[in-house]
Amino acid sequence: MAEVVYKTIIQDRVPGEPAVILESQLFTMVAERLSVNAVNNTYLDTTTGSFQMPTMDSILSENTSFVDSKVGKTSQKQITVHFYFLI
Repeated sequence: MAEVVYKTIIQDRVPGEPAVILESQLFTMVAERLSVNAVNNTYLDTTTGSFQMPTMDSILSENTSFVDSKVGKTSQKQITVHFYFLI
């Protein structure tokens, strides 16, 4: 269910627009479309930790113009982080 909602939200987003935050009793989700430059070496912080994104030049092709991100938290406090991009 959450994946269907995410795909519906993200398909028409423009890189750089504010993130969409959906909250319910079952889950919280943050969906965002970012420019490739906005993702380079950035930190992602969650309630249980953080990590640094690598330099996107080493991962993405020249044809990639944006990266879609989805951060979710379930009612059991499990956190998932997904990044989607065209290679």
